[in-house]
Amino acid sequence: MKRLSLSIATVAIFLIAWVSLMLSTTAGLRTVVTICKGLVPGTLNVAQIHGKLLGEARLSGIQFKSDSLNLNISDVDFDWRPRDLLAWHLHINKAHVSGVDIRELKPSETKNSEKTENNHNGDFSLPIPITLNDIKITDFRFISADKSRTELQSLSIKKLTARKTLNIDSLFIQAKPNTLALNGQVELIAPYKMSLDGKFSNTSPVEPTLKGDFNAKGDLAHTLNINIHSDPKKAFDANIVLKQLLDQGQMNIEAHWQQLTWAIDPYRYVQSQSGKLSVNGNFDDYKTQLSTELGGNILPKLGVQLEGTGSRNHYTANTLNINSAAGVITGQFSVAWQPIVKWHANINLSHINPGVQWAALPGDISANIKTDGSYSDALNLTASLSGLRGQLQNLPLSGQAQLSIENKVINIKPSRLTIGPNSFQAKGQLGPSSNFQWTMNAPNMAQVYPNFKGQLKSAGSLTGKLSHPIINGNIHANDLRLFDLSAESANIKGRLDTSFKSYSHFFLNVKQAHYQSLHIKTAYTSIKGDMNSHHVYAHIDARKENLYFDTRGAISHHLLTEKVSQLTLTSKRFGRYALNHTVVLKASDKAVSFTPFCWQSNAQQGLCLKGDWKADNNWLMTLSIKRFNLGIFNPFLPSELHLKSNINGKTTLQGNGNSAITLNSQTLINTLTLHLESLNSTQAISLNNSQINIKSDSSGVTLNSQLNVYDAKNALKLMLSLPKYQLFQTMKDEQAIKGKVELNITDLNKLTSLIPQISSITGKLVGTMKVSGTIKKPALDGRIQLQQGSVSLPDLGLNLRNIELGLSANTSQLRLVSQLTSGQGTLKLNATAPIESLPLKVQATLKGSKVTVINNKEYHVTVSPDLALNYSRPDMIITGEVLIPYADINPKDFSSATTLPSNFEIITPDTEMRDKALQLYLQKLKIILGKKVRFNYMGLDAGLSGDLTINSKPHGATTGVGRINVENGMFRAYGKKLEIKQGNLIFTGESIDNPGLNIEAIKIIPVYNFTASANQTGSKVTVGIIVTGTAMDPSINLYSIPTMSQTDILSYLLFDKPSSSVGGSNAALLGQTASLLAADQTQGVTSNLESSLGLSTIGLENSQVYVPGNTGPQSTTSFVIGKRLSKRLQALYSVGISIPVSIVMLQYQISQHWQLQTQTSSYDNGADILYTIESG
Repeated sequence: MKRLSLSIATVAIFLIAWVSLMLSTTAGLRTVVTICKGLVPGTLNVAQIHGKLLGEARLSGIQFKSDSLNLNISDVDFDWRPRDLLAWHLHINKAHVSGVDIRELKPSETKNSEKTENNHNGDFSLPIPITLNDIKITDFRFISADKSRTELQSLSIKKLTARKTLNIDSLFIQAKPNTLALNGQVELIAPYKMSLDGKFSNTSPVEPTLKGDFNAKGDLAHTLNINIHSDPKKAFDANIVLKQLLDQGQMNIEAHWQQLTWAIDPYRYVQSQSGKLSVNGNFDDYKTQLSTELGGNILPKLGVQLEGTGSRNHYTANTLNINSAAGVITGQFSVAWQPIVKWHANINLSHINPGVQWAALPGDISANIKTDGSYSDALNLTASLSGLRGQLQNLPLSGQAQLSIENKVINIKPSRLTIGPNSFQAKGQLGPSSNFQWTMNAPNMAQVYPNFKGQLKSAGSLTGKLSHPIINGNIHANDLRLFDLSAESANIKGRLDTSFKSYSHFFLNVKQAHYQSLHIKTAYTSIKGDMNSHHVYAHIDARKENLYFDTRGAISHHLLTEKVSQLTLTSKRFGRYALNHTVVLKASDKAVSFTPFCWQSNAQQGLCLKGDWKADNNWLMTLSIKRFNLGIFNPFLPSELHLKSNINGKTTLQGNGNSAITLNSQTLINTLTLHLESLNSTQAISLNNSQINIKSDSSGVTLNSQLNVYDAKNALKLMLSLPKYQLFQTMKDEQAIKGKVELNITDLNKLTSLIPQISSITGKLVGTMKVSGTIKKPALDGRIQLQQGSVSLPDLGLNLRNIELGLSANTSQLRLVSQLTSGQGTLKLNATAPIESLPLKVQATLKGSKVTVINNKEYHVTVSPDLALNYSRPDMIITGEVLIPYADINPKDFSSATTLPSNFEIITPDTEMRDKALQLYLQKLKIILGKKVRFNYMGLDAGLSGDLTINSKPHGATTGVGRINVENGMFRAYGKKLEIKQGNLIFTGESIDNPGLNIEAIKIIPVYNFTASANQTGSKVTVGIIVTGTAMDPSINLYSIPTMSQTDILSYLLFDKPSSSVGGSNAALLGQTASLLAADQTQGVTSNLESSLGLSTIGLENSQVYVPGNTGPQSTTSFVIGKRLSKRLQALYSVGISIPVSIVMLQYQISQHWQLQTQTSSYDNGADILYTIESG
């Protein structure tokens, strides 16, 4: 008996010890996981196990595979209180799960006909209390068998308790672009009384973001009230009353909204200007009414009206009306979801204009669409398009189509589409035994699709199994153009058995093809053979390069053997690259391998590739390069970009089952030069004796590199580590990052080749910057400095010196401190940017005193800025003041201009990315002109003073408030001088290009005796011009002291004498002052002068002149005088006002429509023959 007791005690002690070992040690936890591997219906692997079952545990790299799904979990952190089980209470302190990826391999089986027995008797209470604290699930992804995706960025629960009542304290779900926060309580015993409060948001690409709150109060047996309100107010409001949900259920839903934006994803959104929804009835018989206006970036503007009835199993839309500028859609439809999915629809399209959504396809199309179908184990569908009629791009359009799907077979009855002379026809069957035919005749494809130009003809058939069909047909195309791709001709013909079981012959021939800078004279490809023997040959002649490819092979016993005998590139620029021996490729469903693929040039430059793969996911690939020149890719690069290199390296990439992919890459850049050609210069940058090393394995990815810009005096070292990151996996926001950048650039002058405007740079760019944290929240630490810098800018006449720049970073922010000296002044820039989120938001100040910003022959300007800059992508906001204490502005003369036709037009490309570019806002930016601002141009020599406060925003008007004054001003033109007595430009908050004018210019003329009784010697005459109004609507008036006629005032302004004393020899000088007057003010004066001077033409004309050295035409007003010498011959003389180009022109009228015209100036001569057509 004692021995039995001792044995029992021993066994008990052993069991207690074993259980204790299992529950309280890491080894025990690993044993439990091993036991679970044998119990689960699939394969379970756990890469790393830490902790213990009783207490805190951490599992990493969890993989589960079964016939129906694959499950991967990056990390699980779990902590619970097992002692609470003694008090009959389950308490979990922490459960953090990250990187959950579930992929369904086949759909789960459900039986709709089976009903589950209701055994809960209205009681969902739990047998023991449960408390959950600190529950977090991040990066959750579920991909179903039909490829639909469900993604959650995060799900977190601060605290949840449950037994007879479920209490939620802060449940938060984020599934971009949506978020949901919820708290409250729900009783788990009938009548299920509840009180829940929550908040929601939907972040769209456009403002405003939809957000709001909701609450649900009541119970399921009697009445449940749900109220939803949004912020901004009135964007969305809904009141939902649900009654007797445990019985038949009554509902009364009323929802209203306006200016509502709902994001589908971060790039697409739907907008509704207003809307109303009502649902009334019980779950077995309810009515719905919907009225709304829809729009957004995926829809044209639509007005939608919908009325219908429904039940638990189906819904019928009795009325559907959709109205928009694109046309009208009306119809009815019904859909049922139990016991199987079924539907029916009858939709009418009336006067649909695709041009509303796609501007290049204007039209007027009407049609009827009918469809019936069901889905259970397979899709069954009938659909028809009838009565298709109307026009597209002003061409008649007609057509019809009818198809059905049954037992996985698609039947297409004779269908056709005709657009003008272009026709398309198809008929037949697609499935296990396909027999499908098509014909196409499109003499003008641009009438079908505007971006596709040319003639296209095609006919053919598709037979056999749809998975491996036999295609027999031809395509003939001429004068093709599709975006950047064009070809004179392209022909495809032949018979292609995609299973290679029967003989195939396929030919492609292309002539004179262009793609950007690439020009291919001819391209020829042929494929001949079957499974037992096939031959593929290709030849591309691209003018300076020729490419040849030749391979033969066969398929035997599910093994493909391919022998590539030729892959040769001959180039006038890079020599000849060819295979040094035949490459043998073998492939089956179990393995793929190929002998070394070595492509070398005459100069022993080239690359070698070798690899193999096996079905158990074991594979290896090795790439070696020797003195490789990237210049062979220049024909495929933009024409202004050129590469030249000498690179050696070796890369090994290996996979081993389910283990991490390993990578080892070592690259030595002996030389790498990049040339970028612009309009007036060529920029070049070169790397020499540089290296890049990359390594990846189960521990993560590391990169080490040293790049020497031109030479070792300018070195950039980069070290980067991504711990635990596996190649080819999605990069998570929580991915840890660690790295360091070291700069040691001591010869900045080498960089002048990158910026032609700079003649020299000195200084040192040195420093270290470390990065840590995560991809989403990186932490920077370090400092990079530019020391003792100087820059010479000859075109601006600037020598910037004492340049100091320091970029520092810590865990919370980036900070930039810099200063430089220009002229006698110092400019300082200070900027900070918090690192808490990307993209960065920058706050900066720019301050300086008497800083020279330009100092050449034409301009000498100093400024004293005091600015604040705020940048939050893409907006830059600038506020503050800029004082200009000194400016001497003397622009060069433009008299070498040549004229352009008056009806010229400049075409600029569309700016599709305008909204993504930098958006500049000026807010109360005050410009103050100091006491030494002088302007000398076009005969105007004057001082300027005053101030102007500017406000502007992108794509809007720039406005200003303030006054600019002209002081001590003189205007000289062609030997004449006017004193500017008063000059003011007045800005009152309107557009800055239309200030108010208050300008007075005078001329004082000593008067001598012209007759015995008039104008005593020593007297004087004052004549002047007063300009008022606005710049766009000026008012010009002449005045004099003493008072005299307008003609005499103008004569005194021009000739210092009255009109009665003016001779014909001075007529050419008349335009110098007449050009200061608006045409409507001088009509009477010029009529008198024409008569008195014997001229046939006198007046002002607007014209466009091209100024050599400028980027575009300049607008000017010219004063023109002319004399008709005969019935057909006229001589004209014009003087530019804002741009002083003087031109003598002779015009000879040959006939009613033909005219000979010659122009002569001191800078240019020319002749034209003009043909005119009058319309109207």
